[in-house]
Amino acid sequence: MAQAVLLDNGGWRVKASTSSELLPQVVVSNCTAKLKGHLGLLVADDCDQVVRTQQLTFKRAAERGYITDWSVEFEVWQRIFGDRHLRAHPPAAELYLTEAPLTPQFLQDFCHEMVFEQFGFLRLLKAPAAAFAAYRYGLEQPDPARCCVVVDSGFSFTHVMPYHEDRCLVDGKQRRRSLSAEHEASPRNDDPAISPRNPPGERGRQAPDQLSEGALGLQCRHWTCT
Repeated sequence: MAQAVLLDNGGWRVKASTSSELLPQVVVSNCTAKLKGHLGLLVADDCDQVVRTQQLTFKRAAERGYITDWSVEFEVWQRIFGDRHLRAHPPAAELYLTEAPLTPQFLQDFCHEMVFEQFGFLRLLKAPAAAFAAYRYGLEQPDPARCCVVVDSGFSFTHVMPYHEDRCLVDGKQRRRSLSAEHEASPRNDDPAISPRNPPGERGRQAPDQLSEGALGLQCRHWTCT
């Protein structure tokens, strides 16, 4: 029987495990980085071990919610599948992969090339994370209507996706940009006086720039959803 490798491929972090584990065995940053003054490349969990991250120059696989730099992704996946973490053998395994909704076809083609030609997996099943969540809900909840709404709040987007009998109701799907460091690529210019980039401070004190605080935004969503 082929080994199953589960990969939740987010823009900020990658969570991975094998079918024998209920919880993620690996949680690493989905990026590479270089330390100032050093030539070596830091990959995934190497970046997480650096305390003073201002000394790092990051290169992320995801841009605006989609995986666009597959050379970075290759380095991250290779680290996850290797002896340091999962010890997976792709030619004898099948991959279950999350993918952002509405991913353009040419980016999906890059993904297929990576999975089958670079790593050599036997089979691939990919779907939005919300689809996997809705499927699990259908298995665990005795709901005869089999209806649910999944709110998937990630690094780049928040998707609200209604499901009925394991099928997404496309007309009800909603997408919103998440408050995170991803906004640095496209700052708001609605109101230069009061905006996420320049919020009003207390008694004239300058408030922090929320758009550049990706870790803060992620932690706020974590507190809200748990």
